[in-house]
Amino acid sequence: MGAIGAGLKRLLCLGLEGQPSAEVIAGTKAVWYDAVRRAGAWEAESAAPRIEAGFAKLCATARRWPAPADLLAAMPRSKPASTRFVADDLARELGMVTLSGIAAKLGITPDRSA
Repeated sequence: MGAIGAGLKRLLCLGLEGQPSAEVIAGTKAVWYDAVRRAGAWEAESAAPRIEAGFAKLCATARRWPAPADLLAAMPRSKPASTRFVADDLARELGMVTLSGIAAKLGITPDRSA
């Protein structure tokens, strides 16, 4: 919850209309964290930088205290996880083609009985 807490502190410094009082900011932080997590925007590897970027955008543009949905809209999109697997598959295929070429040059035939 570090990135969300830090972002909320930055927003508090702006004194925006509609901001929560200091007494309820801990609860506000918990609600925002839950909203980000439930929206599926909390990936361990990339969440903090994306949340920080979202809060930076909110601090630059907000005229009123934002809702968690405003943070979600301001956050940069995460890279789809499937692209990593496609790259792994391509690298594996390239490796197999390379090994087949080397085996052919050495006169090694693959044992297909296994």
